[in-house]
Amino acid sequence: MSVLERLLALFPHVATRGSVYVSFISGNAVPAVLAVLTFASVDGRAYFALLEKWPFDDIRVLVKIYRSIALVAFAQTALFVCFYYYLM
Repeated sequence: MSVLERLLALFPHVATRGSVYVSFISGNAVPAVLAVLTFASVDGRAYFALLEKWPFDDIRVLVKIYRSIALVAFAQTALFVCFYYYLM
């Protein structure tokens, strides 16, 4: 499962860094703000799950967490691609 988590984490990391790059190059703050907000939401949820001691050995919990990470990863990647093509 850690391989899946790392693959899912790859996309938000690349997309948020790319959005910040687009923000600097284009002079538009919107991509950077959205990148920080979405990345912070994923990190915040992960930390909350650790603090609340969610049962990570339960497959239903893992599916929900990975599904939410995948949705955010898809959204961040789509935003990056849109920002790149429309602002650059």
